[in-house]
Amino acid sequence: MIRLHRIAVAGLLSATTLLACSETPPTVLDIPEEPLADVTGTPNKQFWKQCQNNQDKLDDCDWVTGNLNQTHNIYEEGDFVPKVLRVNSINNTDPFEIEMTYGFLKGGKTTHDFLGLWNEDMVNANPCTESNFDVPSFCTVGDVLQPIDFISLSMDALSQGAVDAACGAASQHSTDMAEAIVEATPAKMVIQGINMSSIVVDSINFDGCPAAGDAEAFLFMTVTPTAAATVASGDDGILLLFGAHVARSDIWDNGGAGDVNGSPYHLGLVTLDGESAGSMDLQMSANVLVSPPELAIRKDALADTVSAGDTIGFRIVVSNNGTGPATNVVLTDTLPDSGLNWTEDPDNTDCSIGTIAGPLQELICLFGDIAAGDSAFVTLKSPTDAADCGTVTNKAWAVADNDTTVMDTADVVVQCPNLMIKKTALADTVSAGDSIGFKILVWNPGPGVA
Repeated sequence: MIRLHRIAVAGLLSATTLLACSETPPTVLDIPEEPLADVTGTPNKQFWKQCQNNQDKLDDCDWVTGNLNQTHNIYEEGDFVPKVLRVNSINNTDPFEIEMTYGFLKGGKTTHDFLGLWNEDMVNANPCTESNFDVPSFCTVGDVLQPIDFISLSMDALSQGAVDAACGAASQHSTDMAEAIVEATPAKMVIQGINMSSIVVDSINFDGCPAAGDAEAFLFMTVTPTAAATVASGDDGILLLFGAHVARSDIWDNGGAGDVNGSPYHLGLVTLDGESAGSMDLQMSANVLVSPPELAIRKDALADTVSAGDTIGFRIVVSNNGTGPATNVVLTDTLPDSGLNWTEDPDNTDCSIGTIAGPLQELICLFGDIAAGDSAFVTLKSPTDAADCGTVTNKAWAVADNDTTVMDTADVVVQCPNLMIKKTALADTVSAGDSIGFKILVWNPGPGVA
């Protein structure tokens, strides 16, 4: 087993500071090498749980200990799995340490790659609704968390370069980690009742090199309570809320969370101020993961330019470029109106065109589920006349229950002719008995065809 010590240090912030992504990182400090003084009264873990989302990411969390299983949970690669820690029995404001373990490699494949915001994906992941959370000063009437502070978490340092150093050779790991963080929400931890003095990855253990091995980090946080918070006084102690980001297979060259088996997603609470917190390992089974869709839409004009009197049209294709099904896909298109009359050609039984306001027409397609790699399409056409000359712009939107809205736009230029006529006499004056005549010239300087 290989162990690397003090490989990285994250940014430091007080509990009243909000760090934007574009701001200069705060000063970097190490945790003191000497042990911290014990507080009067050992801090007591009261709540170390994660979000069981009942297979519906719009539902409330059930906060549970132990393992998230397939029966009650569904997450996708790229999601943040919410975690919460509450600590009380704190009798003074001396700093103390919280130690966690963080498994990020299983069989050489990345599982949780970094930490981030706790309610990024589970918007209803509110610990105030948990009956045994019992923290009245953290929750307002209506079971809503009071405004709480953020601290920057530079958890990219957790494993960037560490794999290279452990195995004695450069790897793709650091590049992949940087890309993963760019693709996801910047890492933030929500804190209340404490100042965060420092966050440091004290060491990383490798069981074999990452080509096929496992790895976990030992994460130390030095925290200082903002006020003594004893159980006897009825106060709530301190609160930390964060999410563990599920690694995406399309970013990690060595494979992401969807490529592993068993229950490899570990985040454990080890010690509070040097005292054991017991066996407190939050896990997630691999079968909880569902492959995410990646909805895309493309709208093309059948012809970029037509002449007035010709037919114009658009073809709209909705595709799923992800690795899992897109569920309940709906396409919506408010169709351009300048006297145009739109029809489907050919007819698509999933689609219908209706009138929504006066002559304004709307296309709605209920495509249902679109499997990974599949697509659905509809073609729209309308006759034109001189009233339609100019640019006809059309936008269409598609959305799935398990993906975000996508949009595309296309234009058709309807060109009108510009008919001109000139009539001239063959001779301005003639004598009786002579022939007379006229020359009539009709032309079209365009741009449309007459």
